Amino acid sequence: MPGLHPVAVIAALSVMCALVPACLADGQPSDPVDALTGGPRHLMFVSYMGRSHMVPYLEILKPLSARGHKITVVTDQHAVKWLTPTYPNFHIHQIPAEIWDRMHSSMPKIMAKMMDPKSAQDGFANILEHVTLPYYKILAESFRDIFTRDRPDLLLCDFMSNACADMADTLGIRYGVTLSGLPNGVSDAPYVNGWGSGVLSSTTASMNIWQRIHNKWIIPAQVMAAMHGNLEKLKQIQDEVGVVAPSGPPAKRFAHALKVINTFIGFESARPIDPLVQLVGPIRSHANSTMPQDIQNWISNLSSSSDPSSSSGGSSSSGSSSSSKRVIYVAFGTHIDL
Repeated sequence: MPGLHPVAVIAALSVMCALVPACLADGQPSDPVDALTGGPRHLMFVSYMGRSHMVPYLEILKPLSARGHKITVVTDQHAVKWLTPTYPNFHIHQIPAEIWDRMHSSMPKIMAKMMDPKSAQDGFANILEHVTLPYYKILAESFRDIFTRDRPDLLLCDFMSNACADMADTLGIRYGVTLSGLPNGVSDAPYVNGWGSGVLSSTTASMNIWQRIHNKWIIPAQVMAAMHGNLEKLKQIQDEVGVVAPSGPPAKRFAHALKVINTFIGFESARPIDPLVQLVGPIRSHANSTMPQDIQNWISNLSSSSDPSSSSGGSSSSGSSSSSKRVIYVAFGTHIDL
């Protein structure tokens, strides 16, 4: 199933945010005529969570840059190394270096907890504790400075960056939220199991009545209980920084904003879609990255050691009769419901 054309996506973002008050942080739509007939626009994308969070939206923005719009990316210094050669016309702002170093050193432990079905209900709590709280203040202050000095017409905030959306609300900047999937709270249906349900099936079709009751009532209560303390801490930091932030569960926090999601029905379980949810996937980079050299060397050695034709003189040796094994290389951040 093909995704929407990138230009159509950004056109939809611009027009919808100009015409729909719910898209705007201050609830006041701009002049629709100006939105449609004005000159070059400034679009800014904020993400520092790695390629799987960034590439689909960089690809959306790329043709807009070619048409004369200013594109700015706010990210970490490590992403700049691969981003700059592929997207040379993009403007770059870097977040403080300490954010990436500290956050990504703890990421394996966080992901292990989030992927463990026995503690899946603690997923949001782990994100708040290890990703949001330690860096919120410095990120919010950095974003305030960047957004004030280089104010965008439209801002795209990674779903994982609360500070980006909060500062957009505070400064009255139009924004959308980017995601790679449909988490519970963004687009719900009674038969769809949400993140944190602790079950492998995406729907309730194969669940008995007791499992459904547990999934519908017990798990949400456990999720909110696990998050309560960290949400209180986050509110204190937000008050200290001086930002305006809607309260409530993390996914519901973006109820008033446009959600741009790199997925499609078929990859996700079918469900009703909110008007502010735009499914634009699948989008991938047009430039294929090579594997890291150590992995490429390992695959090449594996292939040559099991290939009969690689032996001296092209004849098969007694120890080379085994066939080459297939290797699947899966990027972190991908998921599929089979």
